[in-house]
Amino acid sequence: MKKLILQDPEQWAVLISPVRLEIVSFLEETGTSSIAEIAKGLGRTPDSLYFHVRKLTEAGILLRADGETTKARREALFSLPADQVRIPFRVDSKENVLALTKVTAALLRQADREFRHALERQEPPKVDGESRMHSHRLRAWMTSEDLKELNGYLNQIHRLLTQANRRKQGRPYAFSTVLAPLNPLPETGRQGKKAKPST
Repeated sequence: MKKLILQDPEQWAVLISPVRLEIVSFLEETGTSSIAEIAKGLGRTPDSLYFHVRKLTEAGILLRADGETTKARREALFSLPADQVRIPFRVDSKENVLALTKVTAALLRQADREFRHALERQEPPKVDGESRMHSHRLRAWMTSEDLKELNGYLNQIHRLLTQANRRKQGRPYAFSTVLAPLNPLPETGRQGKKAKPST
């Protein structure tokens, strides 16, 4: 699987938009598509996407392919230059940290919107005994081996979702993840007080 890591801060600035992230995510899943197909897949109108598709194309994040002819007109097709498009993790760059922060915030807003809309539609939380809506936050102390195992499971989930998406059966779901290391807490005693150093 070919992955494109965007190195240009101007590209990061273009990508920081919930709608543009949705477009990129959709094309990662489906491949070359027209604006009409993207709009249908995202539940939006084509007119609401033209500006965002143009910005992504001008930044080199989308590629314009040969169009297909319909009864009305010739429709442009768009694709990604790689299977996946990502912003690099460079914590020593203020621009990069700001871009990553904004992209993550946009993804969380999108997840919030999708979860809220499912609740508003009164979707049943379980079907055939299987949960289809989750909202959890877990904290844990993990070693390097634990992280390796966790990332292995996340990679398995990614492969499962990619394969399922190719079959286009059932109905679409959204799965969002955020993993972040926390500041270690000071050692505490049983009563919650900071432990005294042993002498």
